[in-house]
Amino acid sequence: MKNVITWNSRLVYCFAIGYLLLPFIIFSLSFIKLWIGIPVVILIITSLVYQQFHKKAENNTVFSFTKKDFLIGLMIMGTWCILSGIGGFAFQNWDHHFRNAVFSDLISYDWPVYYSTTNQVFYALTYYIGYWLPSALIGKVFGPLAARVMLLIWTLGGVFLATIYLRQLTRSSLSKSSILLILFSGMDVIGVFITHKIAGISYPTFWPPVSHLEWWPRIFEYSSFTTQLFWVFNQAIPCWLAMGLLLNKVSRRSTIFIWSLCFFLVHFQQ
Repeated sequence: MKNVITWNSRLVYCFAIGYLLLPFIIFSLSFIKLWIGIPVVILIITSLVYQQFHKKAENNTVFSFTKKDFLIGLMIMGTWCILSGIGGFAFQNWDHHFRNAVFSDLISYDWPVYYSTTNQVFYALTYYIGYWLPSALIGKVFGPLAARVMLLIWTLGGVFLATIYLRQLTRSSLSKSSILLILFSGMDVIGVFITHKIAGISYPTFWPPVSHLEWWPRIFEYSSFTTQLFWVFNQAIPCWLAMGLLLNKVSRRSTIFIWSLCFFLVHFQQ
């Protein structure tokens, strides 16, 4: 049908794994010695190719969208990503400042990134930098503006893949799934209500509506997807995609591999 877009599930899976894996490949070929990085990359790619060739045919499904639904969903997700401030094309909250600094240094400095003091003491950039590496690589070749555009495109790509897997779970349209991703929140509002009524804690508050409700338990957070995208996008999107893969019954043999990629991209803290 001309009005329907169909994608093989294996193709979507390859895109999703590639999204999580590409930063590590770039890291392996640029931040560590090549005699270590090249064998690691060859081993990983060989394993993935072997896995795909030996996948059971019955596990292969089709992702289908109408062109109208595809375009509407893409527009919704694109607007969401732009408004998040990623790439600097809209207002950015203060949490973007140090992320912008890391991104800028990855573009401007040689890899691996080192800083030196007046006493010639060198310090390495140690941070979960994986999310920025594909965009920073573009920036090294074409400049900072190209890097910012690429970062926005890279973000949209991750959101799009996560939404595709969400659509498979909800059996809904792509546009409705994108709206669900934007509007769905966690359980912070319940925690805030309980702490207000029982413990008498006055912060965080329900009003103004931009208050950080996720700070009520001090240790854990149940932030909405929009909060995650607007504040900690480099940590959130890889997790969304990894959970999408796992919840859509990806082979159990891939579970450890998928989570291992997240350890390179995501900072886990208590």
